[in-house]
Amino acid sequence: MGRIRNQAAWWRGRRSRFLARRLKAGVARVVLAAWLMAPRIDVEANDFPTLDRVDQVLTCMKGHGGQTLDNLYACSCVVDAVAAALSYDDFVEATTFRGLKSMPGEQGGLFRESARGRKLVQRLEEAEERAARSCFVGVGRSKRSPVASPPAVPPPVVPPPVAK
Repeated sequence: MGRIRNQAAWWRGRRSRFLARRLKAGVARVVLAAWLMAPRIDVEANDFPTLDRVDQVLTCMKGHGGQTLDNLYACSCVVDAVAAALSYDDFVEATTFRGLKSMPGEQGGLFRESARGRKLVQRLEEAEERAARSCFVGVGRSKRSPVASPPAVPPPVVPPPVAK
């Protein structure tokens, strides 16, 4: 009788181990299928370091009237649009060429006469222009929307005090 109980326990244990292995294999298949079917994230489109993004936003805000909420949204939109148009390496190279082409003499000539530099600067400027138009840089909220805030009411006219 004891032997039969031991055999029954042995078969139950064997069956549970078998089911556990099948369950693990099934879970592994599901995880693998989900990983393979997951959309790929394009890392190249967002490879600008945070420090450079913040620097560009602050520089843009300084050039368009200071640190206001409108400028923050517009300038961060511009930086995102430029980051989508150029890789970070191209952006750094283009800003280097643009900044150093005004250097006088022969050293500046290296930056002024480079065909690659001109092409990169042109791409950067086109991206910045498109971004400035689409992100409403320099335009306040009331100028952006067709339904602006109600017209300002002129202050009441107070008659001057009468001299006695």
